[in-house]
Amino acid sequence: MKNKKLIYILIPLVLLIWGLIVIRIIKQIHHSQKPAMENASYSKNNNPGPVADSSALILKYRDPFLHGFIRKSSDSGRSDNLFSNNSNLTTVTKAPVSFPNTGYSGLVINSKNKQKLGLLKIDNKDFLVQEGDLVSGEKIIRLHADSVIISFKKTKKTFFRD
Repeated sequence: MKNKKLIYILIPLVLLIWGLIVIRIIKQIHHSQKPAMENASYSKNNNPGPVADSSALILKYRDPFLHGFIRKSSDSGRSDNLFSNNSNLTTVTKAPVSFPNTGYSGLVINSKNKQKLGLLKIDNKDFLVQEGDLVSGEKIIRLHADSVIISFKKTKKTFFRD
C-alpha cells in the first residue's frame, strides 16, 4: 500500500518536470527564430558616436625595441608624436666582441672525484680546461656535455660541441 501512494505522488511530479523542460525548449526555439533587429531597441539619435579620451599615459620607460630611446607622452594625444629624438637622449651601442676562434670537442668526467674537464680548441691550440679556468683571455664559466659557456671581455657566449 505504501508504494501506491508514493507512485501517485511521483507520477505528477515527473510529468510536471518534463513539462517544464519541454516548455523551455520550445521557448528557446521560438526565441532563436526571431531576427536580431527585433531584439535590439535603439535609435540613431541615442548613439552619440565616439567620445574623445581625456586620459593621458605616462610612458617614461625604455622601449625594448628602440634600443635606447625613451617614450615621451604626447600633449595632443596624437600617435605620430610618441617618440622623441631629443639631443639629450643618447643611444648606447655596444661594439660586438669577437671571440677568438674557439671550438668545443666534448667533456671528460673523472669517475673517482666527479671532476669535469672540457676539451677546447682556441686558435688551433688544444686545451684541457675546468670551470673557472682562464685560457687566452677566455674564462670558462660552465661545462656541459654538449656545450660550454665562456666569458670573454665581459661577454658570455655558448659554444656547442663540434
